[in-house]
Amino acid sequence: MLDTVVLDAEGRVSCGADAATVLMRLRQGRCRAWLDFNNPTEAELDFALEEVLPAHELARKDVRDQEGTPRLVEYPNCLVVVFHSVEASGTDPAGLTTVEHIAVLGHNLLMTFTYDDRSHFAEMHDPVRHRSDGLALGTVRLFHELLDHQVGQARALIENLLGSLESLGDVIFTRNLSAASEHEIMEDILQAKSTALRLQRILGPQAELLRKLAVEHRAAINPQERAYFQVTLEESVHQESLADLLVELANGTMTTHLNLSNYRLSEVMKVLTMIATVFIPLTFVTGLFGMNFAHLPGTQSPYALATVVAACLVLTIGMLLFFRRKRWL
Repeated sequence: MLDTVVLDAEGRVSCGADAATVLMRLRQGRCRAWLDFNNPTEAELDFALEEVLPAHELARKDVRDQEGTPRLVEYPNCLVVVFHSVEASGTDPAGLTTVEHIAVLGHNLLMTFTYDDRSHFAEMHDPVRHRSDGLALGTVRLFHELLDHQVGQARALIENLLGSLESLGDVIFTRNLSAASEHEIMEDILQAKSTALRLQRILGPQAELLRKLAVEHRAAINPQERAYFQVTLEESVHQESLADLLVELANGTMTTHLNLSNYRLSEVMKVLTMIATVFIPLTFVTGLFGMNFAHLPGTQSPYALATVVAACLVLTIGMLLFFRRKRWL
């Protein structure tokens, strides 16, 4: 699917123009254009990279291949930028997903490619139509707005993930958790850790990409335009630090949960061990006097049963007092 936004020579912005019209205006040098491709077909890719902007063979490969890592490559007639946006996945705050976008920046032309059925930049189309900036300030400024929007919307999602991990940190200290509850908590922690690692893998290279856009010289970006990327770079660096914090928090929460689970298990084993220890001498006494010998000493006495029961009680109370004195109870 292709969405188009065109700024003509008279300063009028139009959306939804057909591809042939956009191509004709671009060849006449009478407009600036933004072509937004969502899940493009091979025919659309050929149209974009061979007719609209005859790109280097490696640039065409960059657009077609989904690398999975943010990066920037400069070619003679275009600049190819691979960046990611972070979106919520379902209702679980820990369920985040990353979406890869590819931007091709040429003279008076911006093309964006997203291999997804949804239009991730749809909300940016109308603002471009109704504002005085956007395409009016150039395709580089428009690209910066798209990149800044995608970077900025990740902030709240990352903070929600932080809050989710902090909540899990509180839950693991709850007493009398069932085995099923502990299993669910561990699954939530593992999912949060997986998400944090994925964010760390994406946001680190993305911050480096923005450093290149904000600092290094690029033929397609003049020094005045680089200043805008500096602001986005600061936000990206902050998100990178949050991703590192998420990984540390997830590891710490997992370690604490495992330690608490082991502690609870050791408490249960301690109680069971004490019960077994108490019954060892009782089992010996009852086993001794339960042997079927004809002449077992003391068994003929009328006080034999009372004596054995009293001895068992004395043994039990004595052992419990001993455990209490040792602070094992």
